[in-house]
Amino acid sequence: MKHQKGFTLIELLVVIAIIGLLATLAVVAFGSAREKARDTRRITDIVAIEQAMRLYFEETGSYPGESMVGGGQISQDCDNAFRNELNASGIMGVVPKDPQAVSDCTGLADNDADFFYGYDADHAGMDICISINNLETADALNRLIQRYGQAQSVTSGADTNIDQAAFNYCFEPDTYL
Repeated sequence: MKHQKGFTLIELLVVIAIIGLLATLAVVAFGSAREKARDTRRITDIVAIEQAMRLYFEETGSYPGESMVGGGQISQDCDNAFRNELNASGIMGVVPKDPQAVSDCTGLADNDADFFYGYDADHAGMDICISINNLETADALNRLIQRYGQAQSVTSGADTNIDQAAFNYCFEPDTYL
C-alpha cells in the first residue's frame, strides 16, 4: 500500500479557520489602537490650544477670538478671528484640527457626529469654553477629566455644540490665570 504525503481537507480547513480568526483579532486590535492614537492627539491638541490661549492673554490682556459672536470651530482651516489672532501673534503658527475633521469649517453642523474642536467666548454664561466635539474612547474622556476635572455643563446657548460636546473646559476669564 502506498502512503501519500500531504494534508487532509479537514487539516487545511482548521488551519484556514485559525488564520482567519487571527486576522480578525489583528484588525480589531489595530482599529482600537488607531482610535486611541487619535484621541491622544485630541488631548494633546486641546492642551496646546489652552496653553496658547494663556500665552495670548498674558501678551494682550484678552483671549483670541473674543470678537467672534457665537463662537466657532477651531482649526487652521477655519478662517475666523480665533485662528487669525493666534497666527498673527506668533504664539501658535498652525492651529491644530481634529484628526478626523473632514471640512474646512464651512459645512460643519453643530451635532454630535462631526469631529472638531470648538470655542465660545460669548454664549456660555460669560465663560470661555473650548471643547472636543467627539471622542472615540472612554479612556480619553477619563484622561481629560483627570487633567481638567469633570466636563462643565453649558446650558446657556453656547454655540459650536459646546453644550453637547463630548468634553468641554470652561473657565471664567478673570480666574483663568
